[in-house]
Amino acid sequence: MGIIIDKAEVGPFAVNTYLLTDEETREAWLVDAGGSLDLVETMVQRNGASVQAVAATHGHIDHVAGAAEACRHFGVPFLIHPDDEPLLATLGLQARLFGFPQTDVPAVGRHLNDGEMIRIGRSEGKVIHTPGHTPGGICLFFEESALLVTGDTLFAGSVGRTDLPGGNSSAIVRSIRERIYALPGDPVFFPGHGPRGRLSFERGHNACVRAEG
Repeated sequence: MGIIIDKAEVGPFAVNTYLLTDEETREAWLVDAGGSLDLVETMVQRNGASVQAVAATHGHIDHVAGAAEACRHFGVPFLIHPDDEPLLATLGLQARLFGFPQTDVPAVGRHLNDGEMIRIGRSEGKVIHTPGHTPGGICLFFEESALLVTGDTLFAGSVGRTDLPGGNSSAIVRSIRERIYALPGDPVFFPGHGPRGRLSFERGHNACVRAEG
């Protein structure tokens, strides 16, 4: 028993919206709700899931464009790291810059803080603050299930861009080396865009950031 993960690619930037479902209770979190509620609802029904929260790995519009709608639809709170809450106030500007339709700003139900232990059904996970792509970027780590959601911090073979407001190239390197690569075991990681990967491979072969030593 543990967390099972399903994915829908949504929006013009093909964001990976994930459904993290506890295999036993079927309680679930929706992570990075980028839109396409019909695809999300299909994914929820396919897994027999009961959505308990909508969480964001960070506050860029491609990852939260559908958050307010999803929260209304499922009647659940929106969760984000406090350092990225200010980005939500810029969603109108982000929409104009990146060609998204105007979207409702999700109301923050509560914050996800570094080191916080979270529960989805009977499965326990941990919030890991990984600034660099944005100030409040986070990863979600489920050690027993050997899975990690990395948002736009770490991709298969690459890392998140740092040239947008709030980005910091030194910070993202520290986040990956000191917070992500230091995690125990060899979890499968699920990024905000593109295919999943193995952390052991990235530690030695990532083109942008490799583990030191």
